[in-house]
Amino acid sequence: MPNLSDDQKFDNHILFQRIELVFKPATRWQDCTMPLTNAEVVEKVMEEQGMFFDSPEQIILIMEEMRFLYELNEHNRKHYWLLNPA
Repeated sequence: MPNLSDDQKFDNHILFQRIELVFKPATRWQDCTMPLTNAEVVEKVMEEQGMFFDSPEQIILIMEEMRFLYELNEHNRKHYWLLNPA
């Protein structure tokens, strides 16, 4: 059975694959070459894979489901996704 909400165009596994074409997860700050804020993640995904996503919020929800790390930077007190380019 597909994993779709009522108004979702694509199954979650397709959306996971689309995000994996843009980012790979980092497991810690030391391994992260591309820490991005929510806005930066949405911008990058929409630029490269936007036709697959219904909204910016959907991108963040998929990132959370994929268990990408979203960590606090102690220096500037902002949260970042710990990512590497795909």
